[in-house]
Amino acid sequence: MGVDLEELWLRASGIGDVGLARLCQCLRDCPNLRVLILSECGISDAGLAALGRDLHHLVQLEHLDVSRNRFAEEGQRGFASSLASGPAPPRVKELIGIELNRYTTELGLPGEHAEAKAEQLFALLNGARLIQGQEIHVAPNRGPVDRIRGKFAKAATQDTFLVNLNFIDMQDPRVFGVVLEEIDAHRENLAELWLRGCALQDAAALQLAPRLKQCEKLEQLLLSENAIETNGVRALVLDLALCPRLRLLFLNHNRLGDGGLLCVGENLFRHGGLKELHVTGNTFSHEGERGFAKALASGPTPPKILTLTGVRLNRYVRDMGLPVGLGEASNADIFNFLNDWRGNQRSTVDKVQGAFAQRSGSSGKVNLNFADLSESDALTAVLEAIEKIGNEDERNLQDVWFRGCNLGDAGTRSVATALRGASGLREVVLSENRITDGSVIAVADSLGSWPNLAVLDLASNGFSDAGLLAIGRNMHLCPRLHTLSVNENVFSPDGVRAFAVALAEAPPPPALHELRGIRLNRHVRDMQLPPALDDTTNAEIMDALHNDLHRKKKRTSAQRIRRKVEKSEELSGLANLNFIKIDHEEALDMMRDEMARQGARLTEIWARGCGLGDEGIAAFAQHLRFCPNVKNLILSENAIGDDGLETLAEYLWCAPQLESLDISGNRFTPAGERAFAIAIARGESPPPPLKVLRGLDLTLYCGEIKMSRGEMSLAEAMDGAATNASIFAALHRAG
Repeated sequence: MGVDLEELWLRASGIGDVGLARLCQCLRDCPNLRVLILSECGISDAGLAALGRDLHHLVQLEHLDVSRNRFAEEGQRGFASSLASGPAPPRVKELIGIELNRYTTELGLPGEHAEAKAEQLFALLNGARLIQGQEIHVAPNRGPVDRIRGKFAKAATQDTFLVNLNFIDMQDPRVFGVVLEEIDAHRENLAELWLRGCALQDAAALQLAPRLKQCEKLEQLLLSENAIETNGVRALVLDLALCPRLRLLFLNHNRLGDGGLLCVGENLFRHGGLKELHVTGNTFSHEGERGFAKALASGPTPPKILTLTGVRLNRYVRDMGLPVGLGEASNADIFNFLNDWRGNQRSTVDKVQGAFAQRSGSSGKVNLNFADLSESDALTAVLEAIEKIGNEDERNLQDVWFRGCNLGDAGTRSVATALRGASGLREVVLSENRITDGSVIAVADSLGSWPNLAVLDLASNGFSDAGLLAIGRNMHLCPRLHTLSVNENVFSPDGVRAFAVALAEAPPPPALHELRGIRLNRHVRDMQLPPALDDTTNAEIMDALHNDLHRKKKRTSAQRIRRKVEKSEELSGLANLNFIKIDHEEALDMMRDEMARQGARLTEIWARGCGLGDEGIAAFAQHLRFCPNVKNLILSENAIGDDGLETLAEYLWCAPQLESLDISGNRFTPAGERAFAIAIARGESPPPPLKVLRGLDLTLYCGEIKMSRGEMSLAEAMDGAATNASIFAALHRAG
């Protein structure tokens, strides 16, 4: 049936790595699979990497869920590497459980895709690999030399001269010699060169560096996952200084020791245009990182690097002679401080005016992080600059960063009021400013003026419940908001509950990706959301609110039952009634009617947490005769007592195809279990050959279960140790 399989849900199945490996082999025969759910399956790093290697077989896959498993960051990195190194992966639209954009390096993609969605990344991988696949199809016997020449030739026909030589083995000097020849031939146009995983060592780097320094248009150089050491990196950082356009340099996962990292730090000032530097996965120590940080601080002014991976500079602010307030700053903020503010004797007013003057028309960003704006003349300069921009074009101001500026309440209110005219704002950072509820309410009142706002950072201030509630009530005014930071403030449990309720009562809020400082899953019932969301993330809860899921509570249980049963036709016979309250007459009548009307097509009935009780389970059991094809039945957490359990046993024979029954989490006692065991053998027909029974151990009552022929007990009739499955099998055969 593999060709017909379109959805496979295995949540909490416990298959683990071994089971996943076998599953991957089977899925090769399922080319039409679109949805694969593997959450809570105990998958570790090895299993995830194996899944990545085999994913290309599922050419139609659109949705993959691997959340809440056991893999770590290394496993996710391995998954990304497997996708990049294998055949073309499918065009997955939704990936849950892995933030794939954190591993653009492993994917062999430029750092500019670090904020891309999984759908975009899979599309890029699919397109890139298919292009390579077409080339191999045209010339299946090409060796590395022909591939290298073909890559350069193809790059020459494109707008951006990008040469992707990732994973071509260049240990052979003849192969690497061809690379050097092609670089020499195209040095006037070469813009991006990718040499990831090419087995390059110091000797190769020493030959590569003098060629690259002649490439004046070079913007990106990717050398990750090679074996370059100190001598090689020294030659590269010195010669690449003659490449004025170099923006991205990837040296991650090489063999740079402390000496190599120090060499990078001492020469970084030579690369004025560099924006990204990646040195993750090398072998330097904490002392090596400290030496790198001190070299940046003691040497000439370094570039304004926006992304540095592999070193956390905020650990070494004292060694660098920087303000202690930078102890929690990002690498980008520290580079900005070193570049613009270190040793600068200008007044704060001059610095403010300079920051606004340097604002780029394309980005509209003003970074005043850690500038002291507590003085009135400095704050006045900020307000005047904002007013001037508003008079010119309010869209020219898009990002304003005021982290750690000592604004206080008065300053924050003034800034929030002034910014109401900046309708193009996308980011507002006001963290670490000692602001309380009054000024946060002023910010909340301004949210309606910022329809394009994507990031609001109010972390590490001093505000409490009233300020949080004001933000919650007005968040819906910013439909593009995806990050809200309110961590490290002083909220009470009641304040957080009021915030959660405000989100649910207001118009649908934005679908936040990041809500920091609040755990909404503790308040799903207060928000009138399904209880099943109580173990989900803030992002999933915000998605539910954004999609107006809490409004669905207005539908009656009877209406929801009818809709779920009708929808079962689209779900291969699955009627998912979980958590729909079926504890009153209207809902019970609808359940009876739908089982009688459409029960023949049902193969699974999920009725967890429906509050059936003994009366409801009796009605349900009596209508099982209309569901002869049901194979999986979930009745857990339904307050079923002893009488209800016995009634269910008496009618179990009405479901002859039943293979799995879950009655865990109910209220029956050992007396009810005993009555169930006796009753299953006394039905009008043999009980079904159940393979799985959860919530009850029949082996405790083998001696009291009588076979249909004579008075012989089941314990006397069975050979060997009994299990739930073997008991049902024996009773089924005996009938």
